[in-house]
Amino acid sequence: MVLPYPPNKYNNAFGNAAPPAGKVPQEEVNKFCAAAKDGNLEGVKQKLKEYGPAILNRVDNMGDTALTWAAWMGHLHVAQFLLDSGADINARGMTNRTALGWAAQGARKDVIQLLLDRGADSSLTDVNGKTPLQIAQESPNP
Repeated sequence: MVLPYPPNKYNNAFGNAAPPAGKVPQEEVNKFCAAAKDGNLEGVKQKLKEYGPAILNRVDNMGDTALTWAAWMGHLHVAQFLLDSGADINARGMTNRTALGWAAQGARKDVIQLLLDRGADSSLTDVNGKTPLQIAQESPNP
């Protein structure tokens, strides 16, 4: 299988999350990411308490991390909690896009500011070679 982007420490050659130090069932990773996507901070906290940091940077069945989902959906409180808990700010999700790229796609200005303030790398490109700034410029969201 050839990926449209190079494998990294979160996405192995099969496009799945690299095995974490602690075993976390994929179904639980999916629930963790769904809670972040929905802005359910209590659900995120519960899964993190249950599985510890091994769950933080894992990707769900869609290929995204909890942080990339929170950024894309504009859930500032969840993104802040995930970063405070040690989530990798530059972890790549679906289409090799970082949380900053997804926040730019959704025009989530408060999340963009949080990520930049916390040191997100604005030069990282997605599978199409686009930086977060280019994504924001092309986004249909105001």
